[in-house]
Amino acid sequence: MIPKPAYLMTLEEIDRCYPIQCAGRHQVLRAREHSFAMYDFYGRPIPHPNSKEDLLKIISGRDIYIVDSNSVWKAECLAPENSNKAFIICPALSRENPITEDLILNATRSRLGNIFSFGIDASLNCILIDRIDEPFKDVFDLLRLRRASKQKPEPPAEVWKGIEFEKEKIRDIIRQMLAKMTARGGVPVGTVFMKSGRAADLPPNADTQVMADAFKIIIKQMRLADDSLYQVSKSQKLSHLCYATLLFEDKQERKNEGTRFEFDCPQYEHVFGDMHIVQTAIYLKASILTKDKKLEQMASYANVKCCHVPNFHLLAAKIFYEHSLSNYCLRQHRSRSAANVGTRRLARRAGVEK
Repeated sequence: MIPKPAYLMTLEEIDRCYPIQCAGRHQVLRAREHSFAMYDFYGRPIPHPNSKEDLLKIISGRDIYIVDSNSVWKAECLAPENSNKAFIICPALSRENPITEDLILNATRSRLGNIFSFGIDASLNCILIDRIDEPFKDVFDLLRLRRASKQKPEPPAEVWKGIEFEKEKIRDIIRQMLAKMTARGGVPVGTVFMKSGRAADLPPNADTQVMADAFKIIIKQMRLADDSLYQVSKSQKLSHLCYATLLFEDKQERKNEGTRFEFDCPQYEHVFGDMHIVQTAIYLKASILTKDKKLEQMASYANVKCCHVPNFHLLAAKIFYEHSLSNYCLRQHRSRSAANVGTRRLARRAGVEK
């Protein structure tokens, strides 16, 4: 049985597992100061005696950015103008970052209060949100964490099982579309893929564009329904459709590269990293901080905004408006002054004004 994390323990459980003379007791007590919150798969809070904040409510009141490894989020979160934003670390970023300690336990960033970890906790069967704060380091056994980072262990069987499960979901989506196209045109479409399930066996990009466009319409209709906020199943369905669309639009410009190639790789654990970032952005109604073109392309299908640096949004709009208004007033003043000077000159020439 997996032991309960220290920050979830009651004082009675701590007394039982970590007696007063126990060396690790102080660390466990400090871990209880860590801020976390749990939610069901519909965004409803799951009460816990140690939970201190409604983090989902706090995050939703800010400009939210899901951070990608291909971004400068570590610098941007430090900027004073970004102190009231929410930078979200999702599992995809954690898997791509080999040094967990640097990612979530950096001393400087832990004091900011604007970074959060978001993911589905399978052991607790819930959405778990952590604020990246100073007590968070006491949740971990740092020596074991550092050893694990150096060793780069092979992903457990559950990871590969989860990847194959999602691949089959996407294959089903594509097979349904190919079957519809076959029924509509009376000519078999994608018969090789229907049997093999390999992305390499999909029809050429030129032949799949019409199906990609059909997926885009479905995604747009689902997004217009605007009911994917805090809905795990619906945000997952949308992200699968986005990935299937990207497969259809993959032009395979280089051999052994691209979305179709990655989909067919049997031992590529990051195959759905970008898709999970898009899913998190849909779930939270967030933007994505990234410079990755493929991620931007996939996110665009669901109308998820991507940017290199956080936007100023309302503050920037206010400054721009005030600047524009100031310039407009200045131009109007100069225009009136020039008109008055011209009028006086004409009056003097006509002898009306001396």
